[in-house]
Amino acid sequence: MEDAEREFLKAHELNSTAVEPLLNLTTVYLDENKPDRAVDSGEQVVKANSKSAPAFFGLGMALYKAALLDRAERALTQALELAPKMPDARLLLANVYLKLHRYDNTLEQLILYITENPNGQQVRAVRDMRDQLLQTVDTGRP
Repeated sequence: MEDAEREFLKAHELNSTAVEPLLNLTTVYLDENKPDRAVDSGEQVVKANSKSAPAFFGLGMALYKAALLDRAERALTQALELAPKMPDARLLLANVYLKLHRYDNTLEQLILYITENPNGQQVRAVRDMRDQLLQTVDTGRP
């Protein structure tokens, strides 16, 4: 792990506007279950390129794993503003809203995902989740 970390940081030093090395490092930290370090790395990625949807998605994922849900919402919303049809960001944002008990927002994101990705790999599971959430909301149970 330390070798990979050194290599990603060295690559970033060579080109400080390249987001890939730090984005890869964020992913490594997430894979190693180090969400705090992933957040730090994700914030560096966003500083390096504030116009990168993948940078905001990586930061959003790190914040989600660190249970910093309000900040994760902001990062994922920014990712979707930069790349409106980013399905992974949309699904993760739906999960953020679900954890925040914001069911209308969750449904909105699920419906948008289904609309934008009718043939997506996860569309069946997303439809099931939407239907289950609709039943729950209709019965008045959270």
